[in-house]
Amino acid sequence: MNSRIGFAIGFGLLSLVLVGAQAQQAPTSVEELEKLEKESSMVETVAGASVYKMPLISKINVRNMQLFPHYKPRRKESGWTHAYIEFATPTTARIWVEEIPPRSFKLIGRRDTGMYVFLGVTGKGYTEFRDDPLKPGTGIVWDSGDRFYMPFGAWYGHANPFDQPARILVFAHHLGEDMDNPFLGRTRTVPEQIFPGERRDPVPEDTVIEIGNWQATLAQVQKRAESNKTMDMERRGPAATLVFKVGLGDALNPFKQELPSHHKKLRAKTGWKGVHIDPGPEMGHRAHFTNLQEIPPRSQEIGHKHGGGIIFLGVKGRGYTALRATTDSPEARIPWGEWDLFQLPWLTAAGTWHSHANPYDDQPARFMGESISMDDDGLLNAKAGNVVHFAADGVGFGAPDKIFKEKADAPE
Repeated sequence: MNSRIGFAIGFGLLSLVLVGAQAQQAPTSVEELEKLEKESSMVETVAGASVYKMPLISKINVRNMQLFPHYKPRRKESGWTHAYIEFATPTTARIWVEEIPPRSFKLIGRRDTGMYVFLGVTGKGYTEFRDDPLKPGTGIVWDSGDRFYMPFGAWYGHANPFDQPARILVFAHHLGEDMDNPFLGRTRTVPEQIFPGERRDPVPEDTVIEIGNWQATLAQVQKRAESNKTMDMERRGPAATLVFKVGLGDALNPFKQELPSHHKKLRAKTGWKGVHIDPGPEMGHRAHFTNLQEIPPRSQEIGHKHGGGIIFLGVKGRGYTALRATTDSPEARIPWGEWDLFQLPWLTAAGTWHSHANPYDDQPARFMGESISMDDDGLLNAKAGNVVHFAADGVGFGAPDKIFKEKADAPE
């Protein structure tokens, strides 16, 4: 990239973050943050879709958030609802939530590229991946908490042949034209969005597919799931990080999965648990990573620094994440619980110090991070077959772990 263009982009993004940080008063309690959400997160219509525009330091609960009639005609006709979530810090990820009404027997979907990660939120649903939309593919029945992947470039469709509404959270990472376009400050939230003067191929229309025999289809999925209950695991990287590898048609439930001791020594010493979750090699997601961590009750507050854009999701229990521009800066705290979604912002051009803690007595606090690694052992390193984490124990441009508080304090 031309150095002048690169400087202009960097300066523009930094200015955006600083203005947001000055305008946003750091919340200090759960009640204050919830009030801030109601006042600051606005729903806008973008290319026909409903989009939650989130402030710099904020969260949204994907299980309880309001959804709206779907903007895609065939999904709307079938009673689907939806909402996109756009955080203030630029990211590679489109994030949206869809809800499929019960007894929706038709598969509705389309073909797309990108790194797709799905997470069942409520109810039970069915997703199928196909090479050819007219031929049966690989299906998966998902429940609340089940997390699974889409093969790169596949046709995918959802249905809900069950008796309760099925809500699903989607992370779709796109690294093509948006990332290479110096005039865009972020990945476009809604794929149908067009900028002035821009020429783009239209997003494919949905395809509606009838499933002839649901009983046989679900029985086949169940049989394959029972024969494939083992999960591949390996240790990778300088910190010997334990990685769970999830293949096509398989799901891992981060709410229920047993976790090993954390690969970071400082965290393991105080009882933290942690693991990375990778797609299987057939998924084609070389630089996508997910980390799943669990903090014991009454923990220390431990963290490190790296770039922003990572999406966090509260999985179990209650905890908080503290954000700082420098190690001596005042903190902006995000208290989180189950199904709370929030983002790590860029507070400085060098990244953000962020630390996690569980100040409560009742139970462990578990959270998950989703992102794409771009530098060092990420997409820019052609010799890296898979990515573990760009900040593992200080490897790459991340800083090593630091204890910010010996005993985390609960909000009043």
